[in-house]
Amino acid sequence: VTGSDAALTATLAHGGTETARLGHHNDCFLASDTDYGTYEDVVVDKAFVAAETLYTPMGGETCAVNPPRSECATATVELALLHFDYLNRGYHPDVLDGWATGGCLSTIQRTLGHRLTLVRATLETPGAEAVAVIVTLRNDGWGALRRARPVLLGVRRGADVTLTPVTAADPRLWLPGETVDVSAAVPLGGVGSFELLLHLPDANPTLKDRPDYAVRLANENVWEASSGFNVFAQWDAATATWSLGSPRSTSAAFMCALDTDCLEWLPAAECVPGQRLHRRIYGAGRPSVRPGRLHCKPEV
Repeated sequence: VTGSDAALTATLAHGGTETARLGHHNDCFLASDTDYGTYEDVVVDKAFVAAETLYTPMGGETCAVNPPRSECATATVELALLHFDYLNRGYHPDVLDGWATGGCLSTIQRTLGHRLTLVRATLETPGAEAVAVIVTLRNDGWGALRRARPVLLGVRRGADVTLTPVTAADPRLWLPGETVDVSAAVPLGGVGSFELLLHLPDANPTLKDRPDYAVRLANENVWEASSGFNVFAQWDAATATWSLGSPRSTSAAFMCALDTDCLEWLPAAECVPGQRLHRRIYGAGRPSVRPGRLHCKPEV
């Protein structure tokens, strides 16, 4: 189709060419060793698709039960390898039922496409005019964001919102499994307490103000459906302290103030009911960072 046997590269991706705009669709995923003829040389063809789908859309549907290949163990490995963004949820019903019985359907639903998780927010004590912010994100999904969109860090005081573009950030390059830092000196626009926001709106002028088209982080208690903002930290001017948007998130996430220690909260499943697993991070925000031992601590 493109006149080349070479897979799309990072250099050529998102350049607007026909090659960069082509995606992949497999309409008999896992149905046979070759997916009913989708692949001729299975090893070579899958490697080609895996390389291209770092930067182009990938999806399809299942079309036949083919154990053990169509079961969870193989399905999750190949969905990750080929960077699937979507699957037909209506077909093949017997394969989908097998995934539900096998315990992987919820994982598949959760991991298709991009899934951005807040790993940490590194924050300075606010200055007179701005606050230095570094937000560390990890893409826990199998795919990536496929369209360009703005990356905005912001401050909100009541109804007043100031958003600062992070022009160096391109979410399309936040690839599966990778961790990225989004940083900016965010203007405060006033004094007193405030909230910090991460906003990833649609780039289309007719959609940019619609919250349902903004990117939602995977962390709990960070997403604000009414605005499309991810509210990840608050500064309390009265006590001169930061607090994380979601200190009880079931996703691993922590907030580090520069030149201070901080807590990393981890999933509660490791502890008895009413407790959370955590560890103190010593020297957060400094060149030498030393994680403390893991232990459980009562929730407060």
